[in-house]
This record gives sequence, C-alpha cells and structure tokens, in this order.
Amino acid sequence: MRGHESPLLLHSKRLFQQFIVDAYSMIESERLRFIRNNQPKLRVDKYSALHESLVRGEANAVPAGQRIILPSSFTGGPRYMFNNCKDAFAICKYAGYPSYFMTITCNPEWNEVKRLLKDTGFKPEERPDIISRVFNIKLNELIMDFKQGRFFGKIVAYVCTIEFQKRGLPRAYIAVHASVGQAKVT
Repeated sequence: MRGHESPLLLHSKRLFQQFIVDAYSMIESERLRFIRNNQPKLRVDKYSALHESLVRGEANAVPAGQRIILPSSFTGGPRYMFNNCKDAFAICKYAGYPSYFMTITCNPEWNEVKRLLKDTGFKPEERPDIISRVFNIKLNELIMDFKQGRFFGKIVAYVCTIEFQKRGLPRAYIAVHASVGQAKVT
C-alpha cells in the first residue's frame, strides 16, 4: 500500500479488474507485434525447411496467411509449454517418479489477506493483486520448507505449476521427489 499515491484506481472495484485485463492485453499485443515485425532477427529462417515440407504436402494442410513463429521464450506459447513439459520429463528421468503430489489453493480467508483488506472496505475478490501476492509468498515459503528438508527430508527434485480457477483464485500443483527413507513425519 502506498500512502502518497491516489487510490482512485484501486477504489474502482470491477473497473480496476477491467483495467488490469486491458493492461495485460496491451502488453501481450505489443509482445506479439514485436515478434511479428522482427521475425528475421529471431532467426525464423531456421524453420524454412519445416515450412517447405508443409508446402510439399508432407503434412495435413498449410494454414493460409503469413506464418509467424513464436519463440520458445514467449510465455504461454506452444513451444514454451512443450519445453516446460520436456523439462519436467527430464527431471523425472533423472530423479525418478515423484514421491508426493500436492496442491495448494489460495484461500481468501487467510489472515494475511484479511489484514491487508481490513481498513480498506474491499472484499478479497475485488483485489486480485493482493490475493496473488499473498499466494505467491506462501507458495515460495512452502517450497523453501521443502528444499530445507522440513517435511520430506532431502528433496532431489520438484516441479511446480500454477493455474487460476474459475473463481480467480490461484492454485499450485507440486510434484516432489524425496530421497528414499528420508521422510520425516511431523
């Protein structure tokens, strides 16, 4: 909370949420525009052989229009997701199958959320920024506890992914591989 700035935007409730969505859309639009306008700089020529094989008919069909290749660093793109999936498989190949699978879901009734919203008059669903920040802090603390061996002993590897539910609350899925015979029961 910043005391020296106008809280007008934050007090706009649903309009604040619309502003966040619009701002995100503009940022993503600019990222995609940059990728489209800088295809030669992004070394898209490496994929020309792939495109030529599609044109020769070695696949089902070639979509009409200009082909834009998204780099693997574009968050949410198919190559980004595929690379993350391959990384998770590589971790499983190295460390073995996960020992534990956990989920953590944000709870708008957490004391930290209530404390931050106490004097503002807002409901938790009106401040998704606070919900996400508190969830992220709690998730990072949980993962640090795993790494320090507080729950399952020595952790060999872990994979974590976060999604948002229909109600707008974040949820994390965590797969943990602990060393055999090291688990602590507390």
